[in-house]
Amino acid sequence: YIIKALKLLRLNSISKAFILLFYLMDFFSGLS
Repeated sequence: YIIKALKLLRLNSISKAFILLFYLMDFFSGLS
């Protein structure tokens, strides 16, 4: 149960990092 929660948490943080990355890329492409 705990391992499942940790995997879900890790997956969530990875998806958040990807969302942040795409947001930054969109932001910088909007600047130029």
